[in-house]
Amino acid sequence: MTANEQTASDSSRVLFIGNSQFEVWDIPGMVEELSQSGRRLLCKGSLMGGSWLQTHLESSTTLDTLETGNWDMVVLQEHYRAPEDEYSRSKFFAAGSALCEKIVKISAIPVLYASPNVEDSGTDGFTAIHSVNLELARKLDIALAGAGAACLRARKKMPKLDLYNKDRRHPNCKASYIGACVLYATLTRQSPIGLPNNCGKGVISKDEAIQFETAAWEEYQATNAAV
Repeated sequence: MTANEQTASDSSRVLFIGNSQFEVWDIPGMVEELSQSGRRLLCKGSLMGGSWLQTHLESSTTLDTLETGNWDMVVLQEHYRAPEDEYSRSKFFAAGSALCEKIVKISAIPVLYASPNVEDSGTDGFTAIHSVNLELARKLDIALAGAGAACLRARKKMPKLDLYNKDRRHPNCKASYIGACVLYATLTRQSPIGLPNNCGKGVISKDEAIQFETAAWEEYQATNAAV
């Protein structure tokens, strides 16, 4: 059985390795909140602002957390500049592959997360980060949570949807919620549509939540059918 064919248990420990794209709106916390009424996920982050996966591969703190946490699944999020040039792509592929090897060695399931991109990259930036992550996911035969692609799905139905924080370089609460829903679907293989939760309370309306959850579920199904 490959890593992509395995399923999470009823209660699973999940480590998130990445940078501020996870941190600003606490996406690991959102995923755990979503799981309260579904398949329970206990989430923790090993996050460093501006970091690449290579940074984590060289970090004793991240490696100690990885090796001693008794994780069931580990989510890897690379820097948005990974598809920028061949050097960056190669750096991502090497570090991502090395971390996945370590994850499998501790009997956990690796998952890739393709984040939304910065505003000035436009739609092409979202597609580029998704594509480079999908390429590695196919190579390693692991699941991919395509948050950026899910955001673009949501924006097709809601053209005025703003996806960015004030700095225009990080996802806002709505984009982070979409990412959390894709992650929930990827980690549990269950639909996030209609899950009761307090994520984004006061920022995301009920109607918006359903549209975001639907976009996330559709993207999960489309992306992982392609892996």
